[in-house]
Amino acid sequence: MEDSSDDIMDCNIGGVKLLFFIDSGSKVNIITDDDWKFIFKNNAVVWDSVTEFKDVLKPYATTQPLEILVKFISTIGLSERASEIITTFYVVKHGDTSILGKVSVKQLGVLKLGMSVFAVDKVTPFPKIKNVLVKLSIDPYVKPVQQPVRRVPVAVEKQVQAKLN
Repeated sequence: MEDSSDDIMDCNIGGVKLLFFIDSGSKVNIITDDDWKFIFKNNAVVWDSVTEFKDVLKPYATTQPLEILVKFISTIGLSERASEIITTFYVVKHGDTSILGKVSVKQLGVLKLGMSVFAVDKVTPFPKIKNVLVKLSIDPYVKPVQQPVRRVPVAVEKQVQAKLN
C-alpha cells in the first residue's frame, strides 16, 4: 500500500497499477474517466467494453444518476498478492476517485464481514502415527551447533543449474 490509510489500496487492473478506494457500501466497481484514460493509454487488458447499456448507478442520498461512459470487464488483483479476479467496471464521467466495491474486495480477501471475523481457527497438532512411540535422545549438556553449508552433489548439479536458470 502506498497510502497510510487502510481504505485506499494499490491494485493491478488488467496489468496496470492503480489506486482504489475501498467502499463496502458500493455494489459495483467504479473508475474515473481520468483513470480510464490512464489504463487505456498503458494498454491494460480489458474486454467486453461497451458504451451502450441499460445499467443505472445512483450515488448515496441523491436522485441524480451517475453519467456512465463505458462498461467493461477486466482482471483486478492486489499488488502484494498473486491472486486476481475477473469483474465488471463502470467508467464514470467527472469522478473523484476510483472505487472498488464490496463484492470485489470480499473476493480478494481484503474485507471480511460477519461473525466469522471473530472466529479463531483451531490449531491442529502435528499428526501422529498410531501405535508408534518416538523417543528422541537429546543430551542437555551438549551445545547445539549449526551444520555448515554443503556443496550440491555432483550427480544433480546440472539439474539444479537448469532449475535456477
